[in-house]
Amino acid sequence: MSTIYLSGPISLGGKAIDEEIRRFSAVFAEHAARLRAAGHNVLNPCEVPPEPSWEAYMRHGMRAVAAADLVAVLPRWEESRGARLEVFVARELRIPVLYVGDVA
Repeated sequence: MSTIYLSGPISLGGKAIDEEIRRFSAVFAEHAARLRAAGHNVLNPCEVPPEPSWEAYMRHGMRAVAAADLVAVLPRWEESRGARLEVFVARELRIPVLYVGDVA
């Protein structure tokens, strides 16, 4: 069983963080459910308690990335400043990064 961190767009377009989490959480939940059904431990950033700011969410996310065996990126991840940071950190820590559809 691998621990997989999901990385993708949550805060696009300058909307309130809570509003955007609701918008993207269904996409994250769908992928998390599939990966969990395959036996993986999934770290889903949409499942963390509310944080007061983007920076606070990212601090939480960086700890989760560091704890993961693999980072799975969702569609449009490149458009997200936070997802780009998560992928950068994962690569610097030599944690594999794969497109979510390629993770079995």
